[in-house]
Amino acid sequence: MLNDSPAPTRLERQVGRLAAVVAVLAVGFALAVTWALLPKPEVQASRFELRDARGQRRGALAIDPEGNPTLRLDDARGRAMLYGIVRADGTPRLRLADSTGTSRIVLEMDAGGEPHVQLLDRGGRTGAHAWIDGTGRPVLDVRWRGTRRRVTLPDSSGGRAPRGRDGPIEGRSW
Repeated sequence: MLNDSPAPTRLERQVGRLAAVVAVLAVGFALAVTWALLPKPEVQASRFELRDARGQRRGALAIDPEGNPTLRLDDARGRAMLYGIVRADGTPRLRLADSTGTSRIVLEMDAGGEPHVQLLDRGGRTGAHAWIDGTGRPVLDVRWRGTRRRVTLPDSSGGRAPRGRDGPIEGRSW
């Protein structure tokens, strides 16, 4: 039996294709709006670990047993080369180690909000400690061969010349 309906004209075919395109665009738009309105998933954990291609742990972002957030980045041998913590009182501390895993630099803020930098020797002992004192003046403690020297620099308003424990320091460019 033959179909007596005439073949669609060129205009009817174009209208049909246009209707299909509009339908696909409408569905795409509806999906995009729905995606934008859906709540985004949130990842929560008390520990995230970074692992290399061999599965060895190379770092972690974690909460320690006392509830402090910590960041640790390890070398290929598993030693902490960078360790950071925000203590319960809100003070941050960042420790950097050398290739043997010995702490060599410590950066931290004290409870009063003053910055501290410590440079440590190969044995992990403080060689130099710089900070800003409560009056806003930079202070440098240097320990060398059993002696300790403290230098207090003038505050930002100018003030006196730099002073060592034994009095003003002269002949030095600061």
